[in-house]
Amino acid sequence: MTENFKKHKLPLVLLVLSGGFLLALAFLLFHGQQREIPLNRYLKIHCIGSNGSGVLEAEFDWEAFSDKEKKKIQYSKDGEEGFLPLLYPDALEYTKNIVMLPEFSKSTDLKNGDLVLYHWSFSEDDAKKLLLPLSVKGGSFRVSGLEKEVGNGSTALEKETENQVQAQKEKADSSSVENEFSKADSDKELQETSGAQEERQNETEVQNTTGAQDLGGANNTANEEYLFAESATRLLTAADVSNFQTRYPNSLFPGDRSITQMIINEMYAKHGYIFKDQALTDYFSQKSWYAPKTTDMEQIYPVMNDVEQANVTLLRTYS
Repeated sequence: MTENFKKHKLPLVLLVLSGGFLLALAFLLFHGQQREIPLNRYLKIHCIGSNGSGVLEAEFDWEAFSDKEKKKIQYSKDGEEGFLPLLYPDALEYTKNIVMLPEFSKSTDLKNGDLVLYHWSFSEDDAKKLLLPLSVKGGSFRVSGLEKEVGNGSTALEKETENQVQAQKEKADSSSVENEFSKADSDKELQETSGAQEERQNETEVQNTTGAQDLGGANNTANEEYLFAESATRLLTAADVSNFQTRYPNSLFPGDRSITQMIINEMYAKHGYIFKDQALTDYFSQKSWYAPKTTDMEQIYPVMNDVEQANVTLLRTYS
C-alpha cells in the first residue's frame, strides 16, 4: 500500500499544483482586465404625448451615479499627465463635463411599440482619461404608455379634462342669476387688478429697455472683436462650448472650421501668431487688436497663462 501511495504521489502533487496555477491565473486575468462603468444603468427615458405623436424625454441620474460610482471615478495615468486635474480637480466633475445625453435614432412622432436606439457621443479617448473607462456602448428603448387618440386627435386624458371643464361651465351657467351681484363685484376687482398689473408691467419694460440700451453697445463691440474675449481670465465649461457650437455654425469661418478651432486660433492670434493659412490671416487682420509677431507656434503656448493653457487643452478635445 505504501509503494502504491509513493507511486501515485508525484502525479497527484503535479495535478494539485497545476490546478492551483490555473485558478491563480484565472483570478489575475479576471481582476487585471480593465472594467468599464456602465452609463446605460443611470439613463432614464420616458415618452409623453399621444400615440403616433409622442415625444421622447431623457435625463441622466447623476445623483445615483455619484452615490454608486464616485469612489471608482479617478484619473488614469494619461489623464493625470495633462491639464485635466487643473481644470477639474475632482474627476467626477470631469465626468459630468464629457457625459452628455446620448443621441437617439428618433425622438418625435413616436408610437407605442417603436424601438428607439441610442449611442453615447463622447470619444473613447475622453473615456480612457479615467482609471475605469466609461462604457460607450449604447442601447435601445421600447416606447410604451402613450395615450390613445380620441375623435379629433385629443387623447383620452385630454378628452376627460375637456368633459370636466364643460361640466363646471354648465354648473356655473345654471347659478348665474344667484351670483349676479357677486360676479359684478368680481369683474370690478379683476379690472382693478389687471390695471395695476399692466402699470407694473409697463414700468418693468421701461427699466429693461433702459438696461438693454446701456449694455447693448459694449456687448455688440465685444462680439464683433472677439469670439471669446475672456479666454485669458475665465475657464471655459462644457455649457460654454455647447452654447458656442449652437450660435456659430462652421460655415461662418474660413475653411468651415469649427467654433472650438477658431477660439484656439483667436487665442494664438492674441499673442501675435502669424498664420500659414492666408484665409485665417485675412480673417484676423480685420480685428483692431491683431498684431502679428511670430510664425513659431511653439513659442506662444509657453507664454500663455494657466487659464489660457487650460482652455486650449479643453477646446482641443472638441476640435
